[in-house]
Amino acid sequence: MNASMRLAPRPIVYDSAAPDGGLPTWCARVWAARELVWVLAQRDVKARYRQSILGIYWTVLNPLATAAVFTVVFSFVVRVPTGGTPYPVFVLCGLLAWNFFANSLASATGSLVGLSALVAKVSFPREALPVAAVVARLVDLGCALLVLHVVMLAWGLPPRWTLLLVPFILAIEGALVTGLGLLAAAGNLFYRDVGQLLSIVLSLWMFLTPVLYPSELIPPHLRPLFLLNPLVPIVDALRRTILVGQLPDGPELVLAAALSLVTLIGGYALFKRLEPLFAETA
Repeated sequence: MNASMRLAPRPIVYDSAAPDGGLPTWCARVWAARELVWVLAQRDVKARYRQSILGIYWTVLNPLATAAVFTVVFSFVVRVPTGGTPYPVFVLCGLLAWNFFANSLASATGSLVGLSALVAKVSFPREALPVAAVVARLVDLGCALLVLHVVMLAWGLPPRWTLLLVPFILAIEGALVTGLGLLAAAGNLFYRDVGQLLSIVLSLWMFLTPVLYPSELIPPHLRPLFLLNPLVPIVDALRRTILVGQLPDGPELVLAAALSLVTLIGGYALFKRLEPLFAETA
């Protein structure tokens, strides 16, 4: 056996002709490819902070700097009521949820294009790429959660028992951003305009989400329309469970979970429908 044969990597085996099935089948496929997802996520994190002086500390500095700017504007220039919660803590909690959503969606959108050579030549579950992009952003989310709790302690806000509900709330957000990421990744592979359009959509979407202001400022007659944005109940639930120690609004969070699940199923279905065309387009 020569050296090239000994060093040849083990090929990835994936039956692309297997029936798509439903969401359980997709979850089973992603779980079967969990090692690949983990390797791709590690690669994403390392590439993001390679040749950076501060490295992973940017995950701490970015939300802190953004929160500081918004605190100056919305605490001293335009006073926003927060129900007694210090505004730096209030806005940092909102940014925690928003940054995970926006950064994950942006990374997932470019995941297929960024590895187009792999998509065109290697047979593997392509959905692993956008999923890995979302998983990689969990590092930023974990750092943001630590920073938030340090800031809370600095303002005299102790941890609450309702923190136990945070993983369930973030799982709903993860389902939402994964579904949208599958949609955007497939669309961006065919039309690069999707990536450009996404930055505009996210800029508008942020102001339609109660990141910088409490959702109570929305007029009651507009509240039902406002709740069509699944991030509204998610951000509200995180603030209630982390900052106030209250249970989230059950019906609103169930609505967000239902919308997120529909988005995940729809994103997966469209992704799998377009997958046979990926190799020709990449």
